[in-house]
Amino acid sequence: MLRKSLTKYNIVTNIHGIKQQRADRIHFIMDILEQHEYVRSVKTSNAIFYQITEKGIEAYSKWIKDFLNFARHVNKTEDEHIT
Repeated sequence: MLRKSLTKYNIVTNIHGIKQQRADRIHFIMDILEQHEYVRSVKTSNAIFYQITEKGIEAYSKWIKDFLNFARHVNKTEDEHIT
């Protein structure tokens, strides 16, 4: 899995749906992710870069699996109501 370090600016400008968020909100979210060790920060003289950790990858993978299971369940339930 590619682990690219990103700045908050990269996150805001390149991730769809994030552009509507205020900069202070992104800062708050990144701080929470770092406190829970889902990301780590690397401070340079120009910017702070964030990189996902193993714990972050595991949490994200679990969230995706849980979401897909939920979507399959909803789809199955809807299919049963149609037939």
